[in-house]
Amino acid sequence: MNCKKILALLCMMTVLGILLTGCGKKAKEQWAYIHEPEKPALSFYEDGSAEFKDVKYTSYEITDKLIKLTDKKGTVSEFEYYDDGNQRYVYEGMNYRYAEGDDNTQLVGVWISGESSFEFTNKGTFMEDGTFPGYYRVQEDGKILLIYNDPFPDTVLKYELKDGGLTIYYPWPMTKFEKK
Repeated sequence: MNCKKILALLCMMTVLGILLTGCGKKAKEQWAYIHEPEKPALSFYEDGSAEFKDVKYTSYEITDKLIKLTDKKGTVSEFEYYDDGNQRYVYEGMNYRYAEGDDNTQLVGVWISGESSFEFTNKGTFMEDGTFPGYYRVQEDGKILLIYNDPFPDTVLKYELKDGGLTIYYPWPMTKFEKK
């Protein structure tokens, strides 16, 4: 093959690559988990679409307390959130099954969800994931204050006991994502 054909082929492949990959969607706002700041986890795009944890949504709505994401089937996923300046806290729910204790209609006992677990005692202590101990206080409106013994900040999570199961809504901290 002569040089002109090789050069023409390379140019054609470059243009085709640009056309196929496009320039990407223009992000209006992006957030990353603080434990993984190099990867956006929550993106809102100028075309009205969104992406959360690698799931694409056709539209979104943000109110002062809720993020509503709608997929192409019309299913709406809602997440409570709050901002405190530079960080956004998104409440993500995780369902736990009752594993040990006297009564699965109360918080006290051992609750398991995959590799994650919570143990709440009637003495006001807790153990998260078998590693992180502390004290807890049940608050009004389905909230629990976790006071960690370790150097983690006190955390208010939301919970719901229903049909013998426990759903915990943990506020995961995020920071604005900036491309480098």
